[in-house]
Amino acid sequence: MIYPTETVYGIGADALSGAAVRKVFAIKKRSSPVSLAVSSYGMIEDVSVCDADTMELIRKLLPGPITVILEKKQVVPDLLTAGSDRVGIKYPDHEITTRLIDLSGTPVTSTSANLPGEPPARGGLRDQCGCAGWC
Repeated sequence: MIYPTETVYGIGADALSGAAVRKVFAIKKRSSPVSLAVSSYGMIEDVSVCDADTMELIRKLLPGPITVILEKKQVVPDLLTAGSDRVGIKYPDHEITTRLIDLSGTPVTSTSANLPGEPPARGGLRDQCGCAGWC
């Protein structure tokens, strides 16, 4: 799926599915790590090792246009992190995006919706897709 964030549009697929992550990598023509996006603090705890002090700080920073880097749990595919034991986590401050993640029931990939060398897609949904009042 293509979804809006506070800064750019993102490409979202099930971040916990190796097959879905491979498809995102193929679209983006990349093999470097990709962050994931969540819709709750509980999802952050589901995918990362996060103690109480760290979570307290995260609650002050997120949701918003910040990526936090935490130790990943086994549920996060090595492919997503390019073999790293760390994962980038975003918690967007965008109602449509968090609702989409909620509906998917899983964290989604968080990488900009553009091809290599092209600028990321920006602007309001109306600017990009011509949709009516719901966006």
